Amino acid sequence: MEQILCVYCGDLFDPSPRHKNQIACKKSECQRAKKADWQRRKMRTDPIYSAGQKISDHGVNGNAFTG
Repeated sequence: MEQILCVYCGDLFDPSPRHKNQIACKKSECQRAKKADWQRRKMRTDPIYSAGQKISDHGVNGNAFTG
């Protein structure tokens, strides 16, 4: 299979044959960037997901959990 360019670091990598639309290599920084992009896009386009994340981030009473 032909190597493709990672959209996050610009390195060539061997894509998985199981994931036809793979855009990121397996480096942890690239995977984190891909997840952050997905979450930003999900927050903009999915009001239910966005509301759930806001509750999760700030707690039910509006206070962040301090552990």
